[in-house]
Amino acid sequence: MSDTQGGDLDAWLDAAMPKIYGLAYALTGERTAAEDLSQEALATVVRKWGRVSQAQSSTAYARQIVVNTFLSQKRKRWSREVVSDDVVQELGPASVDHADTVVTRDALLTALAGLPPRQRAAVTLRYFEDLPDAAIATAMGCSVSTVRSTIHHALAALRSGAAALDLKGVSS
Repeated sequence: MSDTQGGDLDAWLDAAMPKIYGLAYALTGERTAAEDLSQEALATVVRKWGRVSQAQSSTAYARQIVVNTFLSQKRKRWSREVVSDDVVQELGPASVDHADTVVTRDALLTALAGLPPRQRAAVTLRYFEDLPDAAIATAMGCSVSTVRSTIHHALAALRSGAAALDLKGVSS
């Protein structure tokens, strides 16, 4: 790798790291898992930098790597992970008391954590990354109609759980 390519990679990483970590956090729901996911995905980006830098959108390419890494981890670890009712609260420092916001965000993270990985990825890409169906389909490696169906089922599951979590009327 030449100095120019290394500089390009360093600049790209500086700009992309917050978005990559934010997506990883939205997918995993916990700080340490998001750090692990974003580091693993960024290691893949660095290994494939020649291909990533030539892509039409290196950010979209990296986003796809994050989603694929998340989904492949869930496939590999499904039998070893234990679901717990304990909720990890990751909100960062607050200067003002936002108790209702904290409770709502915690309930939403809990509800998202209850979704299967593909549904969680689709909902996260739609509402956190604000991507259109075609971009989500590309990132997830499926058809647009599968994305729509997946999001429909995920939202139905979230709505049915909303009554139990007392989220009626709460906007994201």
